[in-house]
Amino acid sequence: MDRHLLALTLALMLGIGGCSKDQQRIAAPDARAGSRLAMNVLVDPDGRETFWSFHDTALGTDCSFRTAADGVLRCLPFAHATSQAGLLYQGTCTNLPGCVRTGGTEYPFIRLPADSTCPERWRVFKAGALVPNQGLGWAHHRPDGVCEAIPSMAVVRCVAPGDEIPPERFVAAVESGGAADADLQLRELRAEDGAWAIAGARDLHTDTACRPEPDAVGTLRCLPATRAVVEPSFFSDGACSVPIERLPASWGGCAPPVAFATATLDCRRRSRVFELGAPTSLGSIAFPQQCVPGYWPFFLDLYWSVGAEIPPTAPIVGEQTERGSRLRPISHVLAGTTVPGDAWEDTALGIRCQPGLAADGVYRCLPLYESTGTADSTVFADRDCTIPLAWADGCAPKYAADYLGTYYAIGAPHTGDAYARGPSLTCEVTTYRPAEAVGAAVAFVTTGVVPSSTFVQFRQELRTR
Repeated sequence: MDRHLLALTLALMLGIGGCSKDQQRIAAPDARAGSRLAMNVLVDPDGRETFWSFHDTALGTDCSFRTAADGVLRCLPFAHATSQAGLLYQGTCTNLPGCVRTGGTEYPFIRLPADSTCPERWRVFKAGALVPNQGLGWAHHRPDGVCEAIPSMAVVRCVAPGDEIPPERFVAAVESGGAADADLQLRELRAEDGAWAIAGARDLHTDTACRPEPDAVGTLRCLPATRAVVEPSFFSDGACSVPIERLPASWGGCAPPVAFATATLDCRRRSRVFELGAPTSLGSIAFPQQCVPGYWPFFLDLYWSVGAEIPPTAPIVGEQTERGSRLRPISHVLAGTTVPGDAWEDTALGIRCQPGLAADGVYRCLPLYESTGTADSTVFADRDCTIPLAWADGCAPKYAADYLGTYYAIGAPHTGDAYARGPSLTCEVTTYRPAEAVGAAVAFVTTGVVPSSTFVQFRQELRTR
């Protein structure tokens, strides 16, 4: 297996390609159900209730507010990911709508960008038939234009879009301003059926939506919610001297005001903020000992050069941790209001966690990114291909998760050969060495599967008032 191709696969694993989840909690000190939208509530072992999402009782599906194809903010169904840049027919490099990895949540809907409007607008379709899994996988266009396959980290399934659902069938809402202080204002969502929730905060100095995150020195601030991502190992020039900022093509062509670079120190993420530079194209990828031409699977994404770093002046946010028998909820103080965050302290495991569907199909408090590496079930530390490798960026986490939702315990760093199954399914040594990973990623040996029961279970309830 070519080490450059495998390193690109590693880049995808580490999240450089970006992959969003529909199940995102709307942070709210309170929320109200409407005549049609019920509330999904998660209850922890101490009986504390957390509003997690809305549920459209007419359509029988969970939903989140996004801009629909008609330009109206509506509660659109949780759906299969849109065309995932890079997940292509390996023979032609054409995009595939509605693709999901094996083991992912099966949604009955597909959501696709309506056009290149900024902000993005979404069309919703019923999920159709499965696309035959022939020639599917990661692929990219080489500099000479040839479509080349990249070793796949997981089997994928794709479903074709079925009938389109008219946007007016989804509950509409408007966003308005709530409580405010000199720096921040709460963002409120008010649906046409009477449902209500707080959707976050707005920085009044820059008039941008923001969310609590630590800055470069660890101070919690309300940093811009819409951003490109600085890719530390990808450059716009052949000398690997000018880093790029990247925005996924599925965002609809929006140019955010800033870009972010994140560093993980002591397994806690820190963020540096940069201005967006000039539009550019990908030139090269920096490996530890060389700079190679920038063949890149996400050929539809948008790129900019990195602009000047922005000093940390965003509003400072307070943080509070409640008492609990094991889980301690974390809240933020925004505009003078205590707003539940989306994380808990798990005092037994010594990590921060947030609700998610575990491998056993139950909502549990799963480790946050700062406590989690990325496991790969196709690259191994041993010549029998039985010990999966995991990668982490900048620290040694306790766990690593794969794309099937399985968690592994992390062992010692691995600097020897890596192994993978070849076309004949025999275990073969690769020409790639983990020590040459993209960026600051470090390879670790996994020491076994962590049972889902290790993580605290939430009870899920549906509330209509």
